[in-house]
Amino acid sequence: EAQAANARPVAAISVSRDGERIGLDASASTDSDGAVANIDWYVQHADGTEEVLTGTRATTTVPTDKQVSVTAVVTDNQGKEDFTTQTSPAAG
Repeated sequence: EAQAANARPVAAISVSRDGERIGLDASASTDSDGAVANIDWYVQHADGTEEVLTGTRATTTVPTDKQVSVTAVVTDNQGKEDFTTQTSPAAG
């Protein structure tokens, strides 16, 4: 019996802002034939530095006059990956 090909997970993230606090949430990410095993966040700051965070939910601090580019890499229990990128909202 042929083994079905491992389907990639689907990265689904939301990026929210509360003052200088940026909230990252990937709890909506799914894997149709297994489980989401790991989520890594790559936060590109305006000054060129990159911050790496791990977990379904994470937070970072960004000055209110700056935005960041956030990439989430979602890995499933069989090692397949998906990623998605969002820019943080500007502070009100």
